[in-house]
Amino acid sequence: MADWNSIDFKRLEKVLLIKAMAIVRDASRSFDGGVSAEDLVTETLNAFLESSNGLGWSEKQGRLETFLGGVLLNKARTHFRRDKKVAGSLDAEKHGFPIVDGRPTPAAQYESKEFLEKLYEAVGDDKDLRDLIAAVDLTTGAHNVNEELADAMGKTVREVVNLKRRLMKNPRVLELLNIYGKGQAV
Repeated sequence: MADWNSIDFKRLEKVLLIKAMAIVRDASRSFDGGVSAEDLVTETLNAFLESSNGLGWSEKQGRLETFLGGVLLNKARTHFRRDKKVAGSLDAEKHGFPIVDGRPTPAAQYESKEFLEKLYEAVGDDKDLRDLIAAVDLTTGAHNVNEELADAMGKTVREVVNLKRRLMKNPRVLELLNIYGKGQAV
């Protein structure tokens, strides 16, 4: 684990809170089932500290506040999307817009399972590609998905990127992505 002793976390937390409050200023006090600006800061700092390499940040990349501000923004976007999918707004009901239930339908669950089975078939006995497919379920979908995959698989980020390239060169995989409407999902 990296040494973060030189970081003034009190100051960093205040800077991130200001950014979070600016991001959510037009949202209700809490959104996505109770997430607040303070929660976004906590999630961001926890992700940074729990990551084996600080989410890939190094001093060469610039100021930590700027880097984590981007992480915070991505986390907020994820919560806004989830909030929009699951909760909708009371105004939407007045205007006759349906409130979207974010849970997958049984048909979607079946299609997803069928897609995975065919994906495993397409890669055959290639253990690395099978592990990559399985590891995708362990990710949060955050901006650092390659790092999450690398951690889950015990590989480097470069190895994960190369595996993803190999997977995307498989013509049967590309065909399945088009059939199931997942585009370039991996």
